Amino acid sequence: MLQINQTLSGLSHLYRYNGDLRYQLNFWHNDLGVSAGQEFKLSVQDNALSVIPQSEVYTQPRVADDQHVYLAERTVLEGAPSMSKHWYLFENREALLAAVQTARAATVIVGIDNSYQLLELAQQLHDMREQCGPDLKIVVREMEPSVRYRDERLLLACGANLIVPDGTLLSRFLSMLESVQGQRWQYTQNIDFATLLERQRPPQIRGLVSPRVFYETIEQIYEDSSGEVTHQLMKFQPVPGLSEELFLNQMCLRRFGDIACLLGDELYLFLFACRADGLDPALGNICRLPWRDMFVQRRVLSGLSDLPEEAFMQADSVPSYLHIPIENTVLQAAPGVNERAPLTPKRLTLPISEHRHDVS
Repeated sequence: MLQINQTLSGLSHLYRYNGDLRYQLNFWHNDLGVSAGQEFKLSVQDNALSVIPQSEVYTQPRVADDQHVYLAERTVLEGAPSMSKHWYLFENREALLAAVQTARAATVIVGIDNSYQLLELAQQLHDMREQCGPDLKIVVREMEPSVRYRDERLLLACGANLIVPDGTLLSRFLSMLESVQGQRWQYTQNIDFATLLERQRPPQIRGLVSPRVFYETIEQIYEDSSGEVTHQLMKFQPVPGLSEELFLNQMCLRRFGDIACLLGDELYLFLFACRADGLDPALGNICRLPWRDMFVQRRVLSGLSDLPEEAFMQADSVPSYLHIPIENTVLQAAPGVNERAPLTPKRLTLPISEHRHDVS
C-alpha cells in the first residue's frame, strides 16, 4: 500500500457481517488529511446506501496508528478516573464493543465477575479478534473469582492476550497492561467458536472405568486436542498389602473427564484440564486421606506412549465388587464402608473446684 500511496486515494471494502451491511475504510487521504481504521453500518433504501448514525458516546476520530489508545469498561479501573487523554471509558459492554469495531492495535479491557458470563465473553472476544486482527490487545480483568484454568485457556484461544487474576492491585494491573504493548496475538485464527468450545469440553465420563475404556478415552482426548489445555496422566503404586477396595473407597472423582482404572497392581489416573502446579491440590480434593498414605509411588506420565497399549486393550472389566455401570462409576465409598453414626451435640457440665489457683 505504501508503494502506491500517491497513486490511490485509499482502500476500502463493503461486506456483510452478522446480518449488517458494513463499509470498512482501511485507509483514505485527501487535502483534509489522512483517515484509517473506520467502519460504518449502512442501510439500503430506494437502491441507495446511507450511513446508520451511531448513538454511542465514543466519537474520537481514528487514525491509522491507534496502538496507544485504551478502550475499557469503567468498572475495571475500580472507580479511578481516566488515566490519560488516550483512555476511553465505557459504562457497558455494548458501548465498548461498538467502539472496538474500528480498532486495529488499541488495548481493549473487559471485566468478568462471575462464571455465568464466561461463554458470552468468549464469543465476544472471538468476534473482536476475527474482525480486528492479531494486533489488537485484549485484556480480561477478573473482578471476582470466576475464571478456572479451563476457562482461562478458552478465553486465550478466543482472543485474549492477558487475563489478570482477581485480587491484583490497581497499580499492578496498570503495570501488566504495559507488558502487552507491542504484542501480537499468536494463536491460530479462522477457527470457529463452536470448534474452540468443543476442544475445551471434557468427555461425559468420569470415575472408575476399564483399562480399555481408559485408554480409548484418553486417545480420543489427545486426538481432539490442539494443545490449548494441559492434562495430567499418572500411575500410582499402592502401599503393599492395601486392598484395591480400601484405597478406591478413599477416592472420589466428581469432574467429567477425570477417570481411573486398575491394571495389574497399579492405579492409573487421568485428570482433564489440570495444570502441573495444580496437581497436588487436585489430589487433595480427590483423596479423602493423603495420597501418600495409600500409595508408595506416583509417576507422572507424558502421554499415551507411556501406557502399554496391548495390556490396556485386552483388559475390559472393573473390579467385581463395584456393581455400578462402568460409564457412571464414581470412585466413592461403597454403602456400609467406614460409616459412622451422625454427630449430635451433647450437654457437658464442668465440675467447679473448691480450690482457686491464683497465678501471679
